[in-house]
Amino acid sequence: MCGLVPCTVIMNNRLDISRFGYISIRNKDDIEVAKGHEFHYSKIKTVLEDTRKFKAVKKDGRNWKCIFHEKNMYAGYPHIHFFGSYKLLEELF
Repeated sequence: MCGLVPCTVIMNNRLDISRFGYISIRNKDDIEVAKGHEFHYSKIKTVLEDTRKFKAVKKDGRNWKCIFHEKNMYAGYPHIHFFGSYKLLEELF
């Protein structure tokens, strides 16, 4: 990684199926602001400071914090199509 996010990432040999598929991205008030999907072979090993404003929620209720925020940078695993996510853009700016 390029060192912008203060964390350690480890690579797996397989997809992380616990966080695979479609998700609802919700703000701190638990309002859906976007839809997206995740699929990745890596996993964040370090516990990040709690600066993440958003959480990912699966249809079965599983959820996790998903977007790291620091100053003007937002970083995370979710793949988001911003054209249909005006609420998320309002949250970011």
